[in-house]
Amino acid sequence: MATLDAGLSAEAVRHAAHLESLSIDPGRHLLYSYSAAAHGFAAALLPVHLPLLRSNPEVLQVVPDEMFELHTTRSPEFLGLLTPAYQPAMGNLEAATHDVVIGVLDTGVWPESPSFAGGNLPPSPARWKGVCEAGVDFPSSLCGRKLVGACSFSRGLRAANGGAIGVGKRTFRSARDRDGHGTHTATTAAGVVVANASLLGYATGTARRATS
Repeated sequence: MATLDAGLSAEAVRHAAHLESLSIDPGRHLLYSYSAAAHGFAAALLPVHLPLLRSNPEVLQVVPDEMFELHTTRSPEFLGLLTPAYQPAMGNLEAATHDVVIGVLDTGVWPESPSFAGGNLPPSPARWKGVCEAGVDFPSSLCGRKLVGACSFSRGLRAANGGAIGVGKRTFRSARDRDGHGTHTATTAAGVVVANASLLGYATGTARRATS
């Protein structure tokens, strides 16, 4: 049996117990434990384990991992965010773009992008409790007052690929972006204004007042 981290949270210990009840070594198969936005865990399992977990009254849902393709450079239109119905809910846009911490789950970030320049921004707000995770081609020093943190979540991908981080593509074992999608998304939401920004030539424009 692999050894579990002695610093595991109470939630993670309960999640490990679910796996142990199926004679699964949590030290090797428990990938992530969640306790903030949702209570649950990610684990590398076999099909035979699924009905056993689903029959557990303490388990609300079991969801298989899926691979999703990146798409759309027109998300505001696609989601209908530019329609009058959404404008009151969004409030004062100028005020809403200050003192904001935005989390983006995407392909990563390219921290050298001029859109992440910290300039004269104040230090990160005290409520920010995240980290800047060091990894391949991504030392923690690349984070600053604009890009306040970054983390890579690749354990599931590596478990599915026999330890490999990517197949046929240059993929970093860190939060570094390999294709620009995550960088474009994050800087559209909270980047420094850079004229003629684009995603590989697509969706050209300027994200005005997108600063924190």
